[in-house]
Amino acid sequence: MTSDAREIVTRLATQLRTELVANILPYWMRNARDPDGGFFGRILQDGTVIRDADRGVVLNGRIIWTFAEAARVIGDPTYRDTAQHAYAWFCDHFCDSEFGGVFWSVDRAGNPVNRRKQTYGQVFAIYGLAGYYRAFDDESALDAAVKLFDLVEEYAYDAVNGGYSEALSESWEPLADMRLSDKDVNAPKNVNTHLHVLEAYAELYRVWPDEKLRRRLMALIRMFEGAPFLNTVENRLVPFFTPDWNVVSDFVSFGHDIEASWLVHEAAEVAGDDELAEESRRLAVAMASAAGKGLDRKGALVYEVTTDGRIDADRHWWVQAEAIVGFVNAYQCSGRDEFLRAAARVWDYTRSNIVDRKNGEWLLRLSPDGVAYDEDKVGPWKCPYHNARTCLEVIRRAESLGVQSSAAINEFD
Repeated sequence: MTSDAREIVTRLATQLRTELVANILPYWMRNARDPDGGFFGRILQDGTVIRDADRGVVLNGRIIWTFAEAARVIGDPTYRDTAQHAYAWFCDHFCDSEFGGVFWSVDRAGNPVNRRKQTYGQVFAIYGLAGYYRAFDDESALDAAVKLFDLVEEYAYDAVNGGYSEALSESWEPLADMRLSDKDVNAPKNVNTHLHVLEAYAELYRVWPDEKLRRRLMALIRMFEGAPFLNTVENRLVPFFTPDWNVVSDFVSFGHDIEASWLVHEAAEVAGDDELAEESRRLAVAMASAAGKGLDRKGALVYEVTTDGRIDADRHWWVQAEAIVGFVNAYQCSGRDEFLRAAARVWDYTRSNIVDRKNGEWLLRLSPDGVAYDEDKVGPWKCPYHNARTCLEVIRRAESLGVQSSAAINEFD
């Protein structure tokens, strides 16, 4: 490691550790935790809590994972308590006792609002439960994660064409409208969902090295290292497909590309296959290089660009978070300092513009001119997972490079 690289890694690890323990995690514990159980489903940008807002499975699965992992890595007992608070309410209210699986959303009292079985929701429940077991050795969490894995495999897995269906009904029947969100294409298969199936299966395999799970995980890795998901000419992902893998819609999503660059590599390492791991290292560098074309002159990674060249240059919080990890991972895979410099640029932009020093946490999205949209601080998709995970990943990766981090001066006092 060069002296410049060591300096960058030390700064990133120190500042991101401070960001985690002084801003992100305290915000969620102080503002989003419902004393009556679980977490509030919506908080406005100015801090106003919408106490009776519905609660989404994705948000809550991610909260469980975030605080369990923070407890495991940092060791603060308040993180353990918060994870247990989230886990207890989740198990009591999101789990479908009749048909199995987890509901997409419930109300504050825990009554189901949207009962559909979105694959994306099932796997984020697996992710949170597996992370909870990894942190606390709670067998009930592992049992629940394995049952969800079996249900996803039984109902969502496509035994003919491979891959996973986007969504099913409450009783696991086909649906006409499979969209993950209103802005998505109504396509039966979505690369984003598959990326998080891979992520959840890798997390589960860490604690449950089952052979069927390993086969499914390795099949997913191969799908990202070539057809159908990877455009091998441009080293980017293709987003939407028919059941038999004809392309429905195509565009460049810089955030998903940089996120996939490190998640696929991590999954290959977890799977323990040397050939796949080596290919994933090469791919991580190639995809990070391609995603780097979306960096603007201020150091932010823009959102997406259509195949005919129309750019959505908004700066989304989660895209910046994933870019930091993706570029650090590309440095580890290649030894090329320019990736570390890219990670530092993204963090410097984020620290100066997206971190909310007035109300806490991170702003959801800025315009190309740097103006914050009036959007939720907490919501079905706005969670502590991307940015907290970035901090935890950089801390871990710095330690693997021989760099120890410590909390710097608390900028939020």
